[in-house]
Amino acid sequence: MGLQLLPGFERTVVVENLRLAADSTAMRLTMHFGVGTASLFLLVAFAPRLSSLEQLRAVVRPTMLLAVATVIGVLGLAWLIGVVRLDPKLPNVSAAYLIRTIFWTAVFEECIFRALLQDYLSSLRFFRARPFVPVVILAAVFGLAHDAHFGAMFWITAGAGLGYGATYYKCRSIEAPVFVHAALNAAHFFLLSYPKLI
Repeated sequence: MGLQLLPGFERTVVVENLRLAADSTAMRLTMHFGVGTASLFLLVAFAPRLSSLEQLRAVVRPTMLLAVATVIGVLGLAWLIGVVRLDPKLPNVSAAYLIRTIFWTAVFEECIFRALLQDYLSSLRFFRARPFVPVVILAAVFGLAHDAHFGAMFWITAGAGLGYGATYYKCRSIEAPVFVHAALNAAHFFLLSYPKLI
């Protein structure tokens, strides 16, 4: 369902072949009920969440610091490689994009990569004394999921995965990497070429 393989869960196309700039590739924005449902299930069933105001206070500072570092590092790399350029904008599809990137993309991917995979790897005996190794492994897997040919997008998304994984390792709550993930995607969308330069 979450991977969009089951019948009966159709995508709703919000926008198709929209160019936000003359030198950017066309974007496609869809909402998939199956992914949204899977995200909610994973969030409730598996993801460690903040349960008190004290926990929230404890994670705000590291989450913000890691968000800034991830956004600057990843988008800076994309700019240096030549994948994007500065392109501030506020398109008509902004609200739909934010809803999708938070609830369909960030929550779903972070529940899979952090609450399931990173927690599982971290529980294995080999990794208990090497807690950052699962972060690096899953950053590479995240990169491969976006670009299996080790092109520019592999390194960009692997860098993003490293930031998300480090945030989860530090904060131990799913809200933290979801925030960093959404912040990076939003900064990319509103400030730079989207999806990328032609």
